[in-house]
Amino acid sequence: SVGIKTKVDGGKISVIKDTVVAKEGEVIDAKKASVLSRLDIKPMPIGLNMTAAWEGGVIYAKSILAVDEQEYLNNIKIGHLNAFALAMHVGHPAPEVVRANITKAQRISVGIALHCAIPTKDTIGILMARAVAHANAVNAHV
Repeated sequence: SVGIKTKVDGGKISVIKDTVVAKEGEVIDAKKASVLSRLDIKPMPIGLNMTAAWEGGVIYAKSILAVDEQEYLNNIKIGHLNAFALAMHVGHPAPEVVRANITKAQRISVGIALHCAIPTKDTIGILMARAVAHANAVNAHV
């Protein structure tokens, strides 16, 4: 038993007296969790509903204190992307930036090689396909 006083009432189990089964910060063992689950008792989020806060002579209204979790997460993601873009721009030698810059340089070099029709292992297939397309276009006009 976990100390919850219950009775069977019309085929259902009812709690007859409020009981504290765990205190704040206490780990709930498997037995208590099983009993609570059977009684459909689940943890619930709690928090402060502040109307204002005062610090150093300044009063902060509820609207300033409220934190939108999704907006907060989005701001962290945007900050990460901006930091990465800045690191890419200045060539910061972090492993992630170096990998991205090597990929970017490779992509640019392939583009230049294609533009200049320089055959390489990365461009030969495209250059041959382009040549065949041009030959077919000329053949169509002959």
